[in-house]
Amino acid sequence: MKIFVINLPKDKERKTSIQHQADKLGLNVEFIEAVNGKDLSEDEINILSKDFHQHGMTHGVLGCSLSHIKIYEKMIKDNINIALILEDDALLNENIIESYNLIEN
Repeated sequence: MKIFVINLPKDKERKTSIQHQADKLGLNVEFIEAVNGKDLSEDEINILSKDFHQHGMTHGVLGCSLSHIKIYEKMIKDNINIALILEDDALLNENIIESYNLIEN
């Protein structure tokens, strides 16, 4: 099973931390560059989320949603049936191995 980690390029410490955690557990992760909602123009926001301002959505929530969509599109393109998607601030421990194995089997 593929494991994706969403990470903003500026968050180097988070990337290093989760990579270290994954290495310690013997997990192979692929980093996906996150979409920073704060970098989107008003025109882009209006195209991507027509009701952005009506529902009190934040730039961070929109960026996070777009980051996940980016991974879903990659999964379709690469014919990946199942994946674990993590944020770069996740805390991994030994329990993830059991969950990973249950999901994979």
